[in-house]
Amino acid sequence: MTWKNVNPMEQRILFIADYLKHNYSVFSELCPSFNIEHHKSGK
Repeated sequence: MTWKNVNPMEQRILFIADYLKHNYSVFSELCPSFNIEHHKSGK
């Protein structure tokens, strides 16, 4: 199995798409699945 290469812009797009698809109330609920620290998400 090979590693999937994802650049930062693709990662941002995937994050926003997942946020919109699942109707999260705040970004911090989604951050753990993208390995983003809550205090760095801005919300």
